[in-house]
Amino acid sequence: MVVFDQNDDGTLYLRPAQGKSGGKPLAPFQVEATLFGSPGELELLVAGAYRAGHDSIEILSDVPLNLEAVEEVQAAARRLLGVSVVAHEPNRLVIQSFLDPSKYALPQMIQRMRMILSALVEEAQGLIRRDGPSRSKRAPALAEELGKVHALLVRQLQLASRDWSLAREIGSPDPRHLLSWRVVVQSLGESGRILVELLPTLSRGRRTVNPARAETLESYKAALETVVDALVHPSLAHACAARDQVKNLQRKLESARPERSRRVSGQSPPPSTRPSARGQEARGPGGGGDGPGRHRRHPGGAGGPSPLTPDHRQRVRTVYTDSYLRYERHKARGHGAPAGPPMLDSIDDWIIIAVVFAILFWGSAKIPQLAHSLGRAVGEFKKGKTESELELAQSQSNARVARDQAQLR
Repeated sequence: MVVFDQNDDGTLYLRPAQGKSGGKPLAPFQVEATLFGSPGELELLVAGAYRAGHDSIEILSDVPLNLEAVEEVQAAARRLLGVSVVAHEPNRLVIQSFLDPSKYALPQMIQRMRMILSALVEEAQGLIRRDGPSRSKRAPALAEELGKVHALLVRQLQLASRDWSLAREIGSPDPRHLLSWRVVVQSLGESGRILVELLPTLSRGRRTVNPARAETLESYKAALETVVDALVHPSLAHACAARDQVKNLQRKLESARPERSRRVSGQSPPPSTRPSARGQEARGPGGGGDGPGRHRRHPGGAGGPSPLTPDHRQRVRTVYTDSYLRYERHKARGHGAPAGPPMLDSIDDWIIIAVVFAILFWGSAKIPQLAHSLGRAVGEFKKGKTESELELAQSQSNARVARDQAQLR
């Protein structure tokens, strides 16, 4: 890849070997679909082969390709510039790139990426200021275009590294600058990913707004100029400095994201906000135990009225305890079971009837809250039933003692 050359004064120096004009195209990239059955794997392979410079990608299978694999490959082709499916057979899919690499100059593509990232920053600033709609309508289209341009830019750099004639033609006269270009392009791709992930969190409502984001986005916009300057005056030192600046801004953007979105993306919450073990076991993933956020699962749970207030629970306990005592006394007198269903002879019957009345009075929306309160009511009822049984047994014992004493007299 490098050769010795001689200067006019006779000294020797190393220089990259010149490639042939046009370069030899890469062989078709073949993928055995049966070896990659997990969702998303075929899409990654197609995108990777495209970025590596392959013009033709074949998806082969010993058995007919299922619908999910075909849709995944077609979706991957739609997210790449100049790529389309040219052959669709039961056991074979062929994707072809029709781009002419010499038509896409590196400086113009870098400028296009800078424009897209600047537009994304403006969308984020507008959402923070709330001077526009609550959701960004341009963000999905900008994110899709950013992915396409970034993939094509990586592909152009790969092709230029194999063909120095192409490198000079698309705007990189010195092959030694390709390394710095690749460093900066990687930084641009990572920064774009962070912005695309940040925009949906800004659209969820005013409660997620963090004042520090506005300042961070302004710094991010200024850093884009530094990145572009590193490309206009390419050197590895400038590229590494630009990458360090972008990395620092990425950390700021990550810290500015709301706590909920960081938890969804896989980051642990700070120790101060992490629930205790006992509360987490009681609540589960969605809340509903003892501790903060107890009724988070239920609309209006925190601070809202409970379907069964303490007065209601005490009334239930008193009424049904008295009913139970009358029921037991009626049977003890030898008159058999009283008329009507023995509601308190089975806890399950009592729960079913209570749920039916709850639906009639409060509606089905209150059932989750009712279940929580009903559990407490059932526990209190069981406690009251046990006390009633002890009271009944004591009264029966006192009656027998009084009867025995009367007989002795």
